[in-house]
Amino acid sequence: MKKCDNEKENIAIAQQKANVSVPVSVKPRVNTKDAIMYSFGDPVLKQNSCQCEYCQKSYRFVLSQNICIEIPIEFSVDTTVGNAYIDCIKIMEEEKSNVL
Repeated sequence: MKKCDNEKENIAIAQQKANVSVPVSVKPRVNTKDAIMYSFGDPVLKQNSCQCEYCQKSYRFVLSQNICIEIPIEFSVDTTVGNAYIDCIKIMEEEKSNVL
């Protein structure tokens, strides 16, 4: 399309700042299963070396055993995403003069 000789281009540029948000809800979940116990190594029997009158009337000892406990734990989350929304940011008076 041919322009007229005296026709000028008029360009307008408009701007608007905005804040776009979306609500997100995260709810943690933890599931556990039965614990499993393993023993390893030999048990150790230690006699009490106490020489008091009380200890001599009974037999006292300490029995120790190394163990390993496995507890299966599953971590996960449920998420819910809401509807997005937009808030326009008010243009300050000094910014209005810079637009265009």
